[in-house]
Amino acid sequence: MVYIDYNTPKTLYARDILEMIKVFKNNIIRAVIVCLLFSYRTFLWKLSGSIQFFLEKSSWILASREKFLAKSHLFEQFHEKDDLKLTKIVHKMNHHLATSLVECLELWRNSKPSLAKVHFAEGSEEILLDALSLEKGVVLTTGHIGNWELMAAKLAATVPMNTIVKKSYDEKLDRIVSEFRQSYGINPIHREADDVALQIERILNNGEVLGLLIDQDTKVKSCFVPFFGKLAKTPTGAASLALKYKTPLIVGHTHRINGQHIVYLNPPLEVNYENDREEEVSRLTTEATSILEQAIRDEPSQWVWFHERWKTRPDVEQTS
Repeated sequence: MVYIDYNTPKTLYARDILEMIKVFKNNIIRAVIVCLLFSYRTFLWKLSGSIQFFLEKSSWILASREKFLAKSHLFEQFHEKDDLKLTKIVHKMNHHLATSLVECLELWRNSKPSLAKVHFAEGSEEILLDALSLEKGVVLTTGHIGNWELMAAKLAATVPMNTIVKKSYDEKLDRIVSEFRQSYGINPIHREADDVALQIERILNNGEVLGLLIDQDTKVKSCFVPFFGKLAKTPTGAASLALKYKTPLIVGHTHRINGQHIVYLNPPLEVNYENDREEEVSRLTTEATSILEQAIRDEPSQWVWFHERWKTRPDVEQTS
């Protein structure tokens, strides 16, 4: 026998219905993704060129808001008034992202051919290995530049590689993404995990690499640093960890050049342990962001310009 409490506010029933709809929607999305991944690995990989073409054309038609944001940000940061030039960059960005998605599918299907197209820039691999030889681990920070998943896979094929990731709205979908990354050697660390601090300490004490992305406005501890001449809320985790564990802090990125992917790693940033901690964290974050900004300037179409990078304003942050 089912008992219904008619004294419960109607809003609770509405919430239950909305939660049921959300769960149903998540299950459908996850089922479609699993089906598509299975189909791609089984036979659709033979049509990868057509899939890329479809993704590129459909996203160009459907993602009108993202195109508008990308053009707006490009206009603000590059002061380019020629609409055709801005449209060309956004179109190239759209092509780059569609290509990157198919490359990730190929990486998931068979990593060896995919990694054959990824190379270290001259001296970059040596920089990483020299930093690891100190046996303090390495904090490697980067951004959503080039095909960052291929960069991570190349690093994982060279050294023990871990990355801090954010949980999505669906735990089972997270598991699929984690299994994808683990298939090519990446150990994903969920930043919301209860034992995340212990995991990070173990990784660095074991002399491994910990990767963090710092080029987006997210709900983590941050500071405001210049990015394309405008203050942007930027995660400080990489700088904080490097200071705490006295670990080399390396800034890197990758670019697609003539069908190949080149991984660039900069020498470890100079750290002043005598400086005030918050000031040093801000200084290191500023320097790392400046390096990534230059990488984006070099290949503007290989960054995610539709991300609302400057949505949080310093005055709003201080009063909230």
